[in-house]
Amino acid sequence: PCNLKEKLRQKFGTEFTGKEEWDLWAGSLLRGLLEAISYLHHTGFLHRDLKLENVLVSEEGQAVLADFETSKNDANQATSTVTHVVVTEGYTAPEVLTDGHSAASDMFAFGVILAQALLTPRPSLLDAPVTAATVAGLAPEILDAEQKAILRALLQQDPKKRPSAARLLQAPFFKGRPRMRECCICG
Repeated sequence: PCNLKEKLRQKFGTEFTGKEEWDLWAGSLLRGLLEAISYLHHTGFLHRDLKLENVLVSEEGQAVLADFETSKNDANQATSTVTHVVVTEGYTAPEVLTDGHSAASDMFAFGVILAQALLTPRPSLLDAPVTAATVAGLAPEILDAEQKAILRALLQQDPKKRPSAARLLQAPFFKGRPRMRECCICG
């Protein structure tokens, strides 16, 4: 398998003729990733380093969440002090440096991954950091209203207002996508 960054580069411009087809592929693939994140959070774990390079894509098109070196069981999160903060530029939620990692910070990173996947057909838009403000200003032919709403929710500053992975799976953009295969977590 290759990582998602490599797969996006391979797929862009070679197999898809338009935005709808690209969105179907990216949405289906990322639904699998979102299912893996939901499972991880449901079992009390945080990934803490979600990024394109830590998502593998199998030959069958299945998203596989990888690199658990920095993952942590969240059960004692409220009582533990922040001793080691994992920071990957561009994917780190604003609150991580002061409050540490949380499920909401994983969801912020997922929002960056989703934006990168949806914006791959417009590589010039990927030169700047992905923010809620950047997303809001994009034309409808680049991101539709639902995609913008999802990204604004994931990328907002207040972690308490970010949707959980389980809640986001109920959004029509993900709920209506065919599953590539079962979600997978690779340790």
